[in-house]
Amino acid sequence: LRYIVRWRYADDSWVEQQVDEQSLDFRSLRVGKYTFTVAAVNALGLTSRQTRLEFEVTPQAVKLPSVTGLALEGRFTGDTAKFKWNAVPGATGYTARVTVGGQVKREVAVGDALRFDYSSSDMSADGGPWRGFDFSVKATGQWGSESDWASITVGNKQAGAPIAISVRASIRVGYVSLTAPPEDDIVGMVVWCSTDPSCPPIDANKVYDGFVGMVVVSALADGSQLEPGKQYYVRAAVYDSFGRDNLNASTAVPFTPLLVDIG
Repeated sequence: LRYIVRWRYADDSWVEQQVDEQSLDFRSLRVGKYTFTVAAVNALGLTSRQTRLEFEVTPQAVKLPSVTGLALEGRFTGDTAKFKWNAVPGATGYTARVTVGGQVKREVAVGDALRFDYSSSDMSADGGPWRGFDFSVKATGQWGSESDWASITVGNKQAGAPIAISVRASIRVGYVSLTAPPEDDIVGMVVWCSTDPSCPPIDANKVYDGFVGMVVVSALADGSQLEPGKQYYVRAAVYDSFGRDNLNASTAVPFTPLLVDIG
């Protein structure tokens, strides 16, 4: 005996094969509907009635390889955290996720991009900003295929203490200047003044909170004017766009206001 096998995909043209075996393998079939017919042919050339089979190949999700190379692009010292990762074989896109304290704050498909930026304005829209969070990414593919999440924990510490601080004494005032640390998102500074040599950096001693620049100190936090000939102490700190938490104050610098400007 021999067999006549005819098959087609969906509404394509029929394909015919003649085989001696009672089986025939088909591999790497496309997703969709297939129709097969089989008829036997004897030694006299007589053909049997056809047997017909229809079946459908359905999509199957497969596990994609894990994302590798997830890392920050540069340091997270500005107002935006920038992430990158390597391409995953078989992936058609990627999903990024931001988690804070175990709670998902943002999950978004980023197409086939291999990077993602998360800015302070994004954080504010999500309920932040936060100095630290977990960033995760997974690969996605056809028919629901996906990889495991790859994750990284990032943090943006408060700006460091001023590199230098100086006070120039003048008539009943002190002019405070500082050199800020080399960070990208410093937005303001705080100055404290006290007669206490340690000049504790507390609200009771705070005499300035604003833009970075030269600050004129003419009174203590309680409003009392500086007295010529009396020694005072000043400390300062800068802060970034994430807020005034965990300020890193300078050491205390003494100065004595003058009664007359001696040039």
